[in-house]
Amino acid sequence: MDISRATISRLQQLLPDHQFMVGDIRATNFPDDSFDAYFSWGTFEHFEEGLGKPLQEAMRILKPGGLLFITTPFQNGRHLWRDKGPLWKWDEYYSKNHGYPGKMRFYQYRLTRPEMEREMALHKFEILEVSGIGKIQGIVRMMNHDFGVKRTNKMFKIIMSLFRLVFSCNSVCHMIMGVGRKPAITPSNRGCVG
Repeated sequence: MDISRATISRLQQLLPDHQFMVGDIRATNFPDDSFDAYFSWGTFEHFEEGLGKPLQEAMRILKPGGLLFITTPFQNGRHLWRDKGPLWKWDEYYSKNHGYPGKMRFYQYRLTRPEMEREMALHKFEILEVSGIGKIQGIVRMMNHDFGVKRTNKMFKIIMSLFRLVFSCNSVCHMIMGVGRKPAITPSNRGCVG
């Protein structure tokens, strides 16, 4: 499911034996308790109002005991260290003297581990795991953005090998994955006791 008709059309052309549909993950038309698992790769963070509505909808359409897998960009150690410095040093769009050139469009949230856990817990998911993923991509981004070392640089592979040994996933992983479970007993499926 994707909100973009062009994306769905392209996917249907590339993978005609698979099912794709245009829709909004914040308000699907699926019945309650429809799915055993829900997987979302880098989508929930793009709603300016936050992750609440996609998480509410995921809870609604998952069967009791169903699994949720979501990823968002990771506010890793590299970003936390970078964010301690002034904006003009790391945001290419921001000018120390002139600010931003115009109105900035919202793009995404980046979450820490506790923030991912909190979002899932606030929406009643049992948290099974929250972990960083995409260490290699995170190192490549650090090399490109922080050190100006591109893949075309002769030293790229050597530096990459060294950084893989030196930096932990908490320092550089590009994404964070949350895995949760819809409780087997929810207010809507509890029934009467006694």
